[in-house]
Amino acid sequence: MTVHQVALRDGCDCSICDLPVDLTLKRPNLLSPSIDHVVPRARGGLDVPGNVALAHLFCNISKGARLPA
Repeated sequence: MTVHQVALRDGCDCSICDLPVDLTLKRPNLLSPSIDHVVPRARGGLDVPGNVALAHLFCNISKGARLPA
């Protein structure tokens, strides 16, 4: 799924910090949108629609390979 597809499905709030994500921003801006794997791929999470969510790039990088609380 693309960032825009996830935003259409779930809305434009970051799944990690709950603040709005500006879909017009681009990398390397740390507030740009990114795809978060809820269960990280490094922990066996799959690249499937049910395991992805919208997140700020900064939040996603900060989360790393940690599992959701």
